[in-house]
Amino acid sequence: MNPRIHALLLLLALAGAAAAQTPVVKARLKLHGRPDQPVELLGRSAAGDIRVRLGAQGESGYSPADIESLEFEFDFDRAGLQQLYDQGQYGDVARLLKPALEPTFPFLVGRNNAYPYIRRWVKCLYWDGQYAETIAAAQRLHKDSSDPAIQREMLGLTAAALVGAGRTNEVPAFLRALEPIAKTNEESAAYWYATAQLHVAHKKIPEAQETIARLIGFRRHDPDWMPPALYLSAQLYARAKQPAVVRQIVKELNTLYPKSRWTTQATALEATLPPAAKPAPAPAAESTKENHKP
Repeated sequence: MNPRIHALLLLLALAGAAAAQTPVVKARLKLHGRPDQPVELLGRSAAGDIRVRLGAQGESGYSPADIESLEFEFDFDRAGLQQLYDQGQYGDVARLLKPALEPTFPFLVGRNNAYPYIRRWVKCLYWDGQYAETIAAAQRLHKDSSDPAIQREMLGLTAAALVGAGRTNEVPAFLRALEPIAKTNEESAAYWYATAQLHVAHKKIPEAQETIARLIGFRRHDPDWMPPALYLSAQLYARAKQPAVVRQIVKELNTLYPKSRWTTQATALEATLPPAAKPAPAPAAESTKENHKP
């Protein structure tokens, strides 16, 4: 066979194999002012339009500005994932979410149901200590997402992961990109946590305590960030030799998040503290003496 034809056939075979491996992303597409409809998402055009297949209608392309929402079809076990998450099995959660989420990245436009799981996936990578993977995922999502809130949260998670990876000299630029930080936005939690960890890396314990206290105060009802923030606070008070405060924090963790991995770690930390001082006994009451007549 002609070598050139052989090479061409080989290239075609490889291209066909690659195409066969491309997952079909199914979703419900809603354009502005029109009802939603089931589609298959095929990719992005060179101009950035989203290419879709609409059943018998064939293929079409839509500008991201035309799309109001996309609801992706996910087949993972939501209850099982939540159970793993509550138990602190962050590596397992990240591993299970990744193959379901990655095919959606080219289509993160408008409102969609992928963002809550994307947030959780990147946080699970971070809490599992996969710092290089966290940085790569957060930077890719910062680029692919059209949601400014997601973009900013990914900056905060990048900063936190850079601290964990020991690349502290790169962190301030990411934190500055988030300033001024709002107290209650989603990205504020990642910002305060990364800032506190940066202070810890620089052995500035009082500054770290103050920063993590802000996260706890501003995100009091955040079930994702409160447990690790409370645990970090307990660690800082242990380093500051304030065991009574550590015990109070551990008690709060056991009350609010009894099944959390952070509670288990905080309880183990409490076990290393010196025994609590026993309260001094109350002074004995003086016995009353009868008054005697002279």
